[in-house]
Amino acid sequence: MDTATFRFATPQDTDIILDFIRRLGDYEHLSEQVIATEALLQEWIFGKRKAEVLFAMNGEREVGFALFFHNFSTFLGRAGIYLEDLFVMEEYRGRGYGKALLCQLARIAQERGCGRLEWSCLDWNRPSIDFYLSMGALPMSDWTVYRVSGEALHTLAQSGQPQIGMPAGNRCSLLIRPMTDADAVPLNEGFLAQGWQNRAETFTRYLDEQAAGRRRVLIAVDEGAPVGYITLLPAALTGPFAGSGLPELSDFNVLISHQRRGIGTALMNAAEQLARTYGNRVTLAVGLHSGYGAAQRLYVRRGYVPDGSGVWYRDRIAQPYGEVNNDDGLLLYMSKDL
Repeated sequence: MDTATFRFATPQDTDIILDFIRRLGDYEHLSEQVIATEALLQEWIFGKRKAEVLFAMNGEREVGFALFFHNFSTFLGRAGIYLEDLFVMEEYRGRGYGKALLCQLARIAQERGCGRLEWSCLDWNRPSIDFYLSMGALPMSDWTVYRVSGEALHTLAQSGQPQIGMPAGNRCSLLIRPMTDADAVPLNEGFLAQGWQNRAETFTRYLDEQAAGRRRVLIAVDEGAPVGYITLLPAALTGPFAGSGLPELSDFNVLISHQRRGIGTALMNAAEQLARTYGNRVTLAVGLHSGYGAAQRLYVRRGYVPDGSGVWYRDRIAQPYGEVNNDDGLLLYMSKDL
């Protein structure tokens, strides 16, 4: 094993830090999510001092890094250290640098009086998991990490703020959650009241498929009543994305009386967050007649783009100049990178 030395990063090291971040993105197959720049790192690490970076050194070369910051435990009544990322260059792995970085962070935690050192690990990264277990780390299997980011973060931040034609409290009362048996009847009654077809059998089927893991169903509940829903298929079954393994958003509706209140956006935000657990891209199909006009505009605003296969009619590509009916079976398939 090599003997590691350490140094803290300085404002002159943003290029080195960014290089490590990009290497980490490649290793975790998440390169498309890396949008950090040297300017951002300079601002947040060294300007606002929101994080610290420790380098593992081989002579004069930085061969590993650990980016960390302080969190706080209400139960312990003291700060801890959260290790956001640890990475060692491939050619230096197996030589003790990863363990040395963790040991050094543990020493820093103790020197600063911290109550604990913790981090997260991707479920598929078995080599790292085995390494952490060998170091005495324990998985927090009874906890689930939740994250709000991007458009969902913006929507949450705006919740409860006064808007024209909408009392401030309406959006605070909105809840997005999985569908239960108790939702089917009142939701169906709401759609029947606006002149739609009976969907009781559809909702029963959705609940059965959800129980079997073949479909996820999210319900929007406003002031205690279900007012809309969207479903997610773990893998698309029809159209151009069938067999691709990509998740598909399917059957998305909000009661007319509750439209234009941000409920559809909230459902889409939640569904896209859920879709991320199945892949980094999500698909959907939208009808082409005027009844789908609002949905068409919503999908375009959210960044969905047509797949390029043209228009589909009843599970087949519509042939150029062929005859089709402009009904619910006339679809355009779209997708979005998450």
